[in-house]
Amino acid sequence: MTGALSAKLVESCHQPAVTHHQLAKILFELYKNKSFRQIPIRLAKALPTRSDLSRACNGLLNNGVLSNPSGFPPGVFRYMPQPLKSVEGIICSADAFAYVSHLSAMEFHGLTNRLPMTMFVTTLPPVGWKLQAKVQMHAALGNDWEAFAASNLLQMTRPKIEKVERKQIHTVTSTIAGAYINVRGSAMRVSSLGRTF
Repeated sequence: MTGALSAKLVESCHQPAVTHHQLAKILFELYKNKSFRQIPIRLAKALPTRSDLSRACNGLLNNGVLSNPSGFPPGVFRYMPQPLKSVEGIICSADAFAYVSHLSAMEFHGLTNRLPMTMFVTTLPPVGWKLQAKVQMHAALGNDWEAFAASNLLQMTRPKIEKVERKQIHTVTSTIAGAYINVRGSAMRVSSLGRTF
C-alpha cells in the first residue's frame, strides 16, 4: 500500500508540503477503488481507519517520501519530491485558506525594499475556517463524504503556524476569503496588488 500511496502522491501532489487530511483522502480513494493504474490492491477491509493512515504515513516517512522537520505544524509533512522554493509555499500548502499579506505582500509586489524578519500571513478566523473547510471537503468527496467521516479519518484542521524554516510567522485573520492571487508555478498565494494597500 505504501508504494501505491507514494505513486498516487506523485500524480496528485504538486506542492512542497502535504497534510494528514490530504493523505487520508488519497488512502481512502485507493481503498475504495481497490486498484491503482488498473493493478488490483489486496486489502483486508473495505475502507481504511485512522490506524491504517498512521501506518501508511510511517511507511512514507521511513522511505524518505515525507519528512517531519522541526518547526512544521502538527499534521503537516514536507513532501520531499517537490522542491522547497519558498517558506510561503509551505504555509499555503499547510493552510488551504492562507495567503501572504501586508508587508510580505508588498515585498513580493516590489513595493518596498525592506526585507521583513517576520512573514505576514492572512487566513480565515477559526469559525469561518471550519465552515469553509467543511464546504471544501464535501465538494471534494461528494457522495463519499459520509463514508469518509465514518472511517474516522482525519479531516481538515486549521494549523497553528508560528515559525517555518527559522522564519517567524505572524498570522492575521480576515473574514474576506479569496482576496489573493495564485503565483504561477508555486504553491504560494499572495494578496492581490489592490488588496495589499
